[in-house]
Amino acid sequence: MSISKTQLGQAVRQIRELRGYSQSELGRKSGLQSNTIALIERGERGVSLDAVNNLASALAVPAGCLTMLGTTKIRGDSAASAMVRVCKS
Repeated sequence: MSISKTQLGQAVRQIRELRGYSQSELGRKSGLQSNTIALIERGERGVSLDAVNNLASALAVPAGCLTMLGTTKIRGDSAASAMVRVCKS
């Protein structure tokens, strides 16, 4: 199963919002530009392994959590929603 850019972006956005971060703040914490964060969240840009690690660290979630969320739909999927809740803690 491959990681979907769109689904990974949705996961990043949802966790970022749960953390109360703006795109700019997440960019600063992760070492990425805020416009890059916007592209990732819209699923318009792929993410390197280094970027996944940086985003996960900035969001205080395991990198594996982000990649798993990138393989399953978030909206309307109760298992994915539960995983987001686990990731946010």
